[in-house]
Amino acid sequence: MSVSDETSPADGWGYAPIGTDNIPTHCGGYAVHEGGGDWVCDACGAHVRPSQIPGWTPRVNTVPAPTIPGVGSTARG
Repeated sequence: MSVSDETSPADGWGYAPIGTDNIPTHCGGYAVHEGGGDWVCDACGAHVRPSQIPGWTPRVNTVPAPTIPGVGSTARG
């Protein structure tokens, strides 16, 4: 068997931002967290670790950075 014949553990997996978290998706729906870092597709039973999903980041920054008046500005006179 060549490398091109093997399937990646992340085949068919993606993720969707829900609140501030990314949730793995598969078979058109959300996966269920099994604990220990594993997620399982509720539809087909496939397992994945999120770190195997291309582009995965554990959290989505949905809160803009706070702005503090005067910080980063230059005094002009």
